Parts: sequence; C-alpha cells; structure tokens
Amino acid sequence: MGDFVTSILKKVLSLPTELIFINDIDNIFTYSEVLNRLNELSYKVSNYICPIAFRIEYELEIKPFLIRYPGSKYIVRCSSSPYLLEDIAEHSDIMKISFNDLYPNLNNECLHDLPVIYLDELLDITRTYFEHKNKEQTLNFLLEKIYLIDLSSLNSKEAFIGRILNIHSREIEFNPATKNLLREYANKYLPIEEDLFSKRIFNIWLKKMWDDYVLNQDDKIDFHHSQLTEQLRLYFINHNIEPCKVDKARWEEIDLREGVYYDHEEQKRSDVDNILKRLDLALNDPISEINWSEMIRSVSMAYNNILDYRSISDKQYLTIEEKFNHKFQDYLDSYFTGLSSKSSVKKPYTVSQILNFMQFQSNNDAKQALIIIDGLNYWQWYIIETLLKKEAKYEISTDVCFSWIPSITSLSRQAIFKGAKPDIEYNQNPKNEEKNWNNFWLSQGIPGSDIKYFKFEFQTKIEDFFFGNSKFLAFVTNDIDDIMHSALQGNNDLYNSTLSWLENSLFMKLLAKLKNDGYLIYVGSDHGNIEATGWRKLKGYEKFGTSKSRSRRHLEYANRSLLNKFLDQNPELSSSMGTEDNLAYLKNKLAFESEGKKIVTHGGSHFWEVLTPFIRIK
Repeated sequence: MGDFVTSILKKVLSLPTELIFINDIDNIFTYSEVLNRLNELSYKVSNYICPIAFRIEYELEIKPFLIRYPGSKYIVRCSSSPYLLEDIAEHSDIMKISFNDLYPNLNNECLHDLPVIYLDELLDITRTYFEHKNKEQTLNFLLEKIYLIDLSSLNSKEAFIGRILNIHSREIEFNPATKNLLREYANKYLPIEEDLFSKRIFNIWLKKMWDDYVLNQDDKIDFHHSQLTEQLRLYFINHNIEPCKVDKARWEEIDLREGVYYDHEEQKRSDVDNILKRLDLALNDPISEINWSEMIRSVSMAYNNILDYRSISDKQYLTIEEKFNHKFQDYLDSYFTGLSSKSSVKKPYTVSQILNFMQFQSNNDAKQALIIIDGLNYWQWYIIETLLKKEAKYEISTDVCFSWIPSITSLSRQAIFKGAKPDIEYNQNPKNEEKNWNNFWLSQGIPGSDIKYFKFEFQTKIEDFFFGNSKFLAFVTNDIDDIMHSALQGNNDLYNSTLSWLENSLFMKLLAKLKNDGYLIYVGSDHGNIEATGWRKLKGYEKFGTSKSRSRRHLEYANRSLLNKFLDQNPELSSSMGTEDNLAYLKNKLAFESEGKKIVTHGGSHFWEVLTPFIRIK
C-alpha cells in the first residue's frame, strides 16, 4: 500500500537545514495526517505572513525552538518565495512541494482535499499509468479507480439514485472536484435545489419519493429498475430510511417488501430474520476481514426489534449472538493488543485514542465537545440515534471504539481522559478525571481558559452549564450506568429505562445547545453492558486477595499465584475466562452471581461490553 505522508516527508528530510520554507501550492501541509507525523518527529509548522512578522517569529520562537530541540526542523509554509534577510537565508532552504511530485501525470487541481486514504491508493495505481491526463480525464480516472464509479453507466435517474445509495451506504468522502462533477451529472436527472450528497437531505428526499410511489402510485422514479432495486433493498434493511405503512392489498402488490409493511410487528419480525441471515453468512468470513462496526450495528437492529416486540422469538438471535461472540473473542486474542498503536487520525480504535483523535481534528477555529455516557451499550445508542434522526437536524456518523479490557470504569474511563494506557493503581473519581482532561489539552498548548469539564446527572438543568466560548468541553454522566446496574428485569427493563432517560434527561437539550454554539460533538462510552447469568457467587476463600478490584464479571488478585489457584480450583471456567497478569475476566455471558440469576453488568470482554459506540454529530 502506498504511503502518501511518508513520501512527502522523505522530501523534507532530504534537506540538511533545520529551517525549511515550503512553497505549499496544493496545501499538502494542512492535512492533519501530515501535521501529525511531523508532530511525532518533534517538527514544528507555521505560516509565513510577511517579512516583519516572520522576523519577530524567528527571534522569539524559531531560534529558541531549534536550540532547545537540536536535530529537529522548523517548517514554514508559504504561497510563494519569501523575502529573507541574509542571516536567515544562509541557514535555511526553500522547497516547492506539490501533488505533481507524486502524481506527475494527473491534473493537480483535481486532487485538492482528496482524503489521504485515497491518495495512498492513488500512489499504487499511478505507478503503472504513464499517460498524461487533463482535468476531465483525471476526474474520470479518480471516479473510476478510487470511487468505483463509471460515469458512462449513470445514464438514468434510477442509475444515479442507485449510485448515491451506494455512496451513502459506504460513507464515501469526495473532494470538491469530484463532487462538483457528480453534481453536474446529477442535475441532468435529479432536482437541482436538493443537496443529495448530504445523506440526511438525500434520505428525506428519497423517503418522500418512495412514499409517493407506494401511496399515490407516482411513477416519476422506476423503483424496479435493475440498477436501483438491490441497493434500495439494502438501504431499507439497514434502516437508513423507514418503510411505508400500507394496507394488505397494496403490500401484496409491492415486490420490494423491505420498503413496506401493513403489520408493524410482522415487518419487524421479517427484519430480524433478514438481518440474522446476513449476520450468519458474514460470520463465516476470516476474523481479519470482519467489519465489527457493521456487525454490531446489524445485531443491535435485530435485538432492538426483539426488545420492542416481546412476541418475536429470540431463539435464533441468541444462536447468532453466541457465534458472533466466539468470533469476537478470537479477534481479541489475535488483534486487541495492537489496536492502540494504530493511527487515530481518521478514527479512534480504542478509548485511549479518543482525545488524540480529537486533537487531530482541531484547528485554530474548531470548538469540540465530548460527551461520555458511562455504560452505554451499542444497542442503547441505536435507540437514541433512531430518535435523533427523526428530528432531521443532525448529521450523525456512528462507528465503534474498543473499550479497555477488563471493561471496568476505573480502567476504561481513565484511558479516555488520560489519552493513553490506564494505570492499575488509579483512584477513579471526577476530580482525577477532570485533572487528566485538563492535563492532556494543556500538554497540547491549549490555554486553561479553553478547557472545561462538567459532570451531569438526571436532575441537572441546561442552565447549570456555563462554558462561554471555550474550545474543548467534556461532559460525563453516570445515569445509564446507574440505570443498568438497577435493571432487575434484565434488558427488557433496561430498554424501557433508556427510553425514559432519553425523554427526561438533558441530553437532547445539551446536543441542541452545543450544535447551536458551533461545536463539533462526539458522543462515546467507556464500556458497554451485558445481560449475564449467574454461574455462582464467589466463596469466602476465593475472595481472599481480590481486595484491589472485583466485580461480577472480572477479578483482580493481589498476585498471579492467587489467580492461578482460583483457576485450578475451577477448571470448568478455563474456556470462559481471559487473563492478563493478575487479572481475569469472563468472555461469555456468565457472572459471579447466584446460579441462574439474571443481572445487567459489565467488566468482561463480551462484544456487548467492548464494542462501544463512538459518534460524530454535526
């Protein structure tokens, strides 16, 4: 795989001087991935404004920086060759860097703001292409090779709608040049006034078109078109838009049954069956190829339907859930330890990377807010997201983020606010949490006045918050965790309590206020939860040496020998427990509770505990 960032940095590293002026005509040095790599090398980047301003910067910042960090480099971006006095010119280099250095046969203008993941792919592809392409040819080349779009096939509105369905399902990021070309094509077939490249706007428009077809037999769009039907079927299955209610006679006339229903419960039952069939097939893939974000979303859809309609049998669901978890535990065994070392520029893979991800997204004007809902399970978030989307004012992007293992608050939430691997010897409380949050941003050069931390509860009022124009806000609530631990009737109870919390807490008001104040909003959780079944309670002598930490899903002994003794005395747990040092945690749905008793808790490594939702809201 090509590495765009490395290729750019090799050019910078080839220069011997410590002060380098970059004529950055394609704004390559504004990419967060490039800036992040430079930051890792302890290089600094600034922008050239004018000779006088630069002279001041040189004396007050550049010279002290290069003295303090010998061997480092100070990079100054400029749009043309800067005017330099002799003493600076003698100890600096000027270099022009553009897309042309890496993609000499493509039109550079078409590459502006292309996501780095696609620039990487382009490096591989263009190694075997030597024919020069003009602007139009470059755009067609990008659409075909990067986005897998053949413009010649977009010869009808149905073909175009099918392609947009695919685009929104894959959450593709277009750069301005390719998006503008697609808009020109779209305008031939679709309403010019609608921004159909916005998923939210497209979904509203498509739902109206579908309802007009179903209810009024409007034939403006041929929903039976071969280039549209299957994409639309998947779009309905994944609940991007909701089906239309009809009477039984009209239901029988519609071939695309996923888009209509006459009996809501029967429709939900059919949804569950379809989802479980797809999950069963997907779980046959090698663990390295499974998309856990898509899998947890699908299983959450099915489980929400089962919880919403208690008459829907969960027998097949429980079989798939167990198969899912077996695969997931295999994945954790092979890949979990490496997740926290993956780049978090595009997404946080583990909770310890959330703050680093936010830091990569920041710029001089960005304001960001992080809301952590303690103990929030992915299926609970799916409830919240569904209701948010009905308001039609939020652009929501949901992914997964792995909790720490064991999935306990003292480790996982600490990892979030520390922005690094958690310490075992840590006292979990709001004061230490706020201290970690502040220390992280202070270490990034953010002034204390721009950093705020808030704890809120069920009774908190929105008027209790005052954060002015601070750039980095953190909000934490334990409400869901408290509700979860008191769910005496298991997940059925938790489902109803989640709806009640959403209706009565200030969460929705907080989102609205943050959105109106111009914040990028991130919502996450430190760990999920699971409806577990009691194995048996620990006996008195088994608790000896666990005073440091113990829950109903994990054990931490004072030393490994005590843990080994417990495992040797309970060989029936050998396949059910994971261990690390003197820690042990349950991998299946058992709990250290009275035999057969149902409880909702956390602390193990089941996928419902570890695959937490991470949400970006615009």
